[in-house]
Amino acid sequence: MPRNFRVRLASATLACATIAGSLVINPTQAQAASNGIALTPPMGWNSWNAFHCNITEGKIRAMADAMVKLGLKDAGYTYINIDDCWQASTRDANGNLRGDPKRFPSGMKALADYIHSKGLKAGIYATPGTRTCANIWDKYPGKLGSLGHEQQDANIFAKWGYDFLKYDWCNADEDGQEQQVAYTKMARALKKTGRPIVYSIHSEPELPVLAWEPTVANMWRTTPDIQDNWTSMIGTGLINLFGQRYQRPGAWNDADMLEVGNGGMTYREYRTHMTLWSIMGSPLMIGTDLRKIHASNLELLNNPYTIAINQDPLGAAAQTVYFNGQSLIVVRRLTYGRVAVAIFNLFGQVQQNSLWFSTLTQHGLKQSSNYLVTDVWGEYNRLGKRYVEGRLEKHDSIFYIVTPVTARQADAFKRSEAARKAHEKAETKRIREEKAQAYSEKVKAQKEATQPAKDKSPLDKLFG
Repeated sequence: MPRNFRVRLASATLACATIAGSLVINPTQAQAASNGIALTPPMGWNSWNAFHCNITEGKIRAMADAMVKLGLKDAGYTYINIDDCWQASTRDANGNLRGDPKRFPSGMKALADYIHSKGLKAGIYATPGTRTCANIWDKYPGKLGSLGHEQQDANIFAKWGYDFLKYDWCNADEDGQEQQVAYTKMARALKKTGRPIVYSIHSEPELPVLAWEPTVANMWRTTPDIQDNWTSMIGTGLINLFGQRYQRPGAWNDADMLEVGNGGMTYREYRTHMTLWSIMGSPLMIGTDLRKIHASNLELLNNPYTIAINQDPLGAAAQTVYFNGQSLIVVRRLTYGRVAVAIFNLFGQVQQNSLWFSTLTQHGLKQSSNYLVTDVWGEYNRLGKRYVEGRLEKHDSIFYIVTPVTARQADAFKRSEAARKAHEKAETKRIREEKAQAYSEKVKAQKEATQPAKDKSPLDKLFG
């Protein structure tokens, strides 16, 4: 990537940080949406990145099946969200939205029931104007926005059993709508239904995040639509990272859906994608066809440490410790005095980076003489006293959890590690000896099989 492009991206990102910092209020002044749900970032799957408008009830059911089969449900992914293009081109005689009869012949309630039968939750899509984004940009038939039908649409979503609403602006200003009024109106309509429904909004422009957004919604988009390439993904992530002041349990910056598994990035880049979304506390919404996902990408999505960091109940915003346009170091406070640390090589060649624990104590790490360092992607633990470090390839990241431990806990870990290593050594020796024995017996058998049989002597014949 040309250096001047890197400089422009770094400058644009820092400008976003300045805008976000100057136009948002102090986080203690903002309250999260009062519906008492989404106390950790919502996790699930969304149809848009995988299928766009080419969705059917069969595909949605298949994704619900795959979420269970692939272990994603057990890992914490909960929502199956149906994005735009589910609607019939007209409302029914009573003015209610309905599913497209050809692609959703069983109806939207039956589909939600099926999703619930898998132990999952169901999400649906609407807009505050007269049109949806697919109608504007993809010529999807019908003016199917919720303008003038807010309570009616909220009621039908609740009646069908939906648990999540994505409410997408889609040029509603062309209908004379004002964002705070329109989004607040639907928030109140959802509350009146009595059903707990996660409320996700997408304002335009996405930045700056305004003071009213976290008081109305559980999550709000901070970026334009993500694309399945490195430049879009890292640019989207950096924009979101530098505007996190409002984030807290029940109110989350949404950096858009995950592209992991769609094929436009390398494994290393997808791993960086997961690292950044995890440490930012952005909602984790898978956006790929789960029937075709490669095992390596599934492992990224299912990594228990990345999920634990993302879902940490403290709900702290990520803090940028260092950024020079090429290297980025991010820290997030976790429960029990721990911190997560992510180090990124955004554009450069191979780098060696380190971060002292003394710096981490300024960002939420509890002071201690001993620390347990968990390598998130390596899935191993080690004791550390002074710093974390790592060697980074281009577009790669390293991800750690640093936990303060007492001297007694450190000694116990050392004994446990010594016992583990002794056991591994003994096992390695046993396996090596078994292989050597098996090989010796194989050679002996082959030798005996190739030797010609000797005639017995008269004495041998006599004595048997």
